Amino acid sequence: VGPVKVLACSMVTWGIISTATAWVWNGFSLMIFRFSLGLAESAFYPGCLYLLTCWFPEEFLGRAVAYFATATSVGGILSTAGSGFLMEALDGAYGVRGWRWLLFLEGIPTILLGCCVPLFMTNKPEEARWLKLWPEEWRDKLLSSLNCDATDDKNRNTTTLADSIYINLRDRRTWHYIMQYMGMMMVLNCSRFSLPTQLKEALGERTSDSQVGLLLTLPALIKIVLSPLAARYSDGKTKRQKSTLIKVILGAAASFLLVGAILMICGLGNGNWNVAFVSLCSFADVAVQCSVPIFWSLQMGTFKGEFAATNLALINALGNIGGFLGPSLVGIVHDQIGLVCVPEDEKCAKQWGWGMMTVGVCFAASTIFTTLSGGPEVLAMYERSNV
Repeated sequence: VGPVKVLACSMVTWGIISTATAWVWNGFSLMIFRFSLGLAESAFYPGCLYLLTCWFPEEFLGRAVAYFATATSVGGILSTAGSGFLMEALDGAYGVRGWRWLLFLEGIPTILLGCCVPLFMTNKPEEARWLKLWPEEWRDKLLSSLNCDATDDKNRNTTTLADSIYINLRDRRTWHYIMQYMGMMMVLNCSRFSLPTQLKEALGERTSDSQVGLLLTLPALIKIVLSPLAARYSDGKTKRQKSTLIKVILGAAASFLLVGAILMICGLGNGNWNVAFVSLCSFADVAVQCSVPIFWSLQMGTFKGEFAATNLALINALGNIGGFLGPSLVGIVHDQIGLVCVPEDEKCAKQWGWGMMTVGVCFAASTIFTTLSGGPEVLAMYERSNV
């Protein structure tokens, strides 16, 4: 089939389901639509990452992934700033609530872009018509430096999907990556789902959704600036150095998250002070986002050929369990703390503080575990080019 067709189908299906979510009628139907949406978009991210390995040499992978990741931040700016305005402007239009209009309108561009993917993208550089216009010497040099299809034809014909999964799961590096990515996704999804509500409660009920959306564009802008810079710094480094850099950044993120959570729990302030404490949690989100391009460039530089696609899918699928656990833990702890006798003026900050503390402890434990488990044997394995 090829990754381009998979991406196109994923995007079109994703957009259709997202648009159809505007017609949900109860909580159960919303869960069905959201589950279907997750299935539809599951192939998109690993598929894009795999295509990047086919198109960019290893020494440029960090920057390539960083520029790809900044698209997420740009989309975050447009969605956070624009979603509030759309909901407020269209609320009640033709008797339809604003959030339904939002879901309906935001799915349409995805459908249109998905239809355009096969027209502008190819599975391999060799298939690109414009690349054939390059001087032959330049083209051959580029193609020889790429990662895609590094496995010889004999192995490709004899290795099944089950064999590829089995080989990847037996590799200690795979589980090392999964543990790291799981912790990273816990923080990123907590920020994505919790920070808007935390910020609005810290600022007060008079704050509008559009104002909250505008404030949340600031972390996204910082990500857009810092992520490519961090990736550029890491490109050209050895795999050992990249691994160490990731652990340092994740350690800093865990510190930001834990300090912000502790300050919210202690109730050392209110109003503007609570905004400052929430900002510390957003700094953790920025730090983790800056580590994502370095993380994937390290992974994509480690596994080659047909094993690379399987390894990408495994790490993305199992690592995203953290993306489910993080917000779930925050919500459960938030609700349980609300049942305890807490002074009303400190209730919101303490509830969110304990929730973020729980995620922060899990994230710190994941970071410490992967740091301690990344001993000489695993670090030496990073230096190998193939599985």
